[in-house]
Amino acid sequence: MKHLLARAFLELTKLLSSAHAAAMSKRRGRAAELAVLRDLAERQQFEIDLLRGRLARLDSAKRPRYLSHERLQVLLYKAKWPTSLAELAQLPQHFRNGVV
Repeated sequence: MKHLLARAFLELTKLLSSAHAAAMSKRRGRAAELAVLRDLAERQQFEIDLLRGRLARLDSAKRPRYLSHERLQVLLYKAKWPTSLAELAQLPQHFRNGVV
């Protein structure tokens, strides 16, 4: 009987060990995925900052005007991520690239 219990205990230990290893592997995968997403967000923020700086240097009369579909993108953006009009006015180039 002791031998049977010891064998069952060893099998249970193997199962728990493999389950733990699988969970840790998923965790490492999620950490890597999160790192990639953070890098992408940092890259996009850098690009947005460059475009905002470029747009800020343009005279207001020479700034590009929104087309009707771009205005719709602005409204969709505002509905999804509520911001003030002043904050929204800071994002024109962002919408011209079609990223909403």
